[in-house]
Amino acid sequence: MAFVEQAESLRSKAHLGGAKLPVAIGLAVAAVAVVVFAGTSLFGAVSGESLVIEQALSEQEAGAGQQPQEPSEEASKAQEPTGEKGPGQESETAAAGAPGAEPAAAVPATVFVHVGGAVASPGVYEMPASSRVADAIELAGGFSADGAADAVNLARPVVDGERIIVPTQEEYAAAGTGWDAAAQEAAGASGAAAGDAEAAPALVNINTATAEELQTLSGVGPSTAEKIVADRDANGPFETCEDLQRVSGIGEKKYAAIADFICVG
Repeated sequence: MAFVEQAESLRSKAHLGGAKLPVAIGLAVAAVAVVVFAGTSLFGAVSGESLVIEQALSEQEAGAGQQPQEPSEEASKAQEPTGEKGPGQESETAAAGAPGAEPAAAVPATVFVHVGGAVASPGVYEMPASSRVADAIELAGGFSADGAADAVNLARPVVDGERIIVPTQEEYAAAGTGWDAAAQEAAGASGAAAGDAEAAPALVNINTATAEELQTLSGVGPSTAEKIVADRDANGPFETCEDLQRVSGIGEKKYAAIADFICVG
C-alpha cells in the first residue's frame, strides 16, 4: 500500500530503522495531520483578511458614489414653520407693534355730562365713558315731577362734554313728538343771537353821517353835530374814532359814552 510505503520511507529518512512499523505509521499520520492543520489555518487567515479588505473597499466605493439624499417633501413641510400663531402669540405681536408705529389713542375712562331741564338735581356729572342717557339722568336725581321722560332717548350713549336737556310735560306737549333737546338748544342759541343782532343799533359812521344822523348818538345835540360836520370838512375825514375828541365840546367823558356806537371808514 502507498501509505505503508510512505511510512517505510519516513522511518528510513528519520533513521528509525529499529522502530516498528506501527510506530512509523503513527508518526507519519501525525506529521500529515500537522501539515494539514497548518495549511488550513494559514488559508483561513488569508481568506479572512482578504474578505475584510474587499468589504472595506466595497463600502468605500459605495460611499463615494452615493449622492446625498434631499429631504422628502413631507420632512421639509414638517421642518418649516407653519405660520399659525398659538393662543396669546397674536396678541403679543399686536402689542409689540411695528417699529415706529404710533401708539393707539387712549380711550378716556370717564366723561363729563351736563344734565339740565326737568330733573331733580341739574348739574355736571362725571360717569363711566360707556354710560347711557338714563345713567346721566339717574345721577341727576331722576326726572322732576313735571319732567317729560319720553322726550329723551334714554338708551343713547353719552358723549364727553354734551348737555342733556329734559323738557317739562308742557314744553314737550307744545313741541309734539318731534322734540329734540339738541335741536331745541341750537334753536334757542340762534334765536338769542338773532335777537341780539336786531337789538343792537347800527354804528354811525362819523365820516359820512349827516348832522341829523349824528344827533342819534347819546349826548350829541344839533350844535355838537354841526361842529363835527364843520371839523370834518375843514380838517378832512377822521382816521380813528378817537380823533372825534378834536371837536370842540366832545371831551373824554362824552366820547366814552358814544365810542361803542361810532365807526370810521
